[in-house]
Amino acid sequence: MKRCRTCHPPTMKPLSEFSLDAYRPDGHRSQCKECANKNTARYLSDHPDYVQTNYENNKEEMAKKYREQHPLMPKKTDDPNYQHNYYLANSERIKAQAEKWRAENPGRVLELNSARESGRGPSGSRSGGGIRRRGRATPLCLGRGDSISHDL
Repeated sequence: MKRCRTCHPPTMKPLSEFSLDAYRPDGHRSQCKECANKNTARYLSDHPDYVQTNYENNKEEMAKKYREQHPLMPKKTDDPNYQHNYYLANSERIKAQAEKWRAENPGRVLELNSARESGRGPSGSRSGGGIRRRGRATPLCLGRGDSISHDL
């Protein structure tokens, strides 16, 4: 519970009613969300010309600052070979992660392998044997020495 510094009369409210603020000792703003919204609305209605002219005068500078803080990242969909290239760049980590999962989940590995061999999905239904991810079947639980051909 925390007291909002601007509510009248001062009211104790749960922390969920306060916005986060990493610079405060308790991690929350001193003003509740409701009061903050009222103050913002009041300021915008009292200063419509200032807000508009400030934006118009600083539009390029604000856009430049935003681009510096949020560099343009290539979209995954822009590169048709994204998954292939990602696998090639991270194959050792991916293989280690898969091996670790297989070691931690031997029962699940047996279940998935038997489902694949019988032509049934993990839930027991006939699904062509394999888990479908993003529209295509993927091999399940490759063992040591097994590999996937990534030739295009």
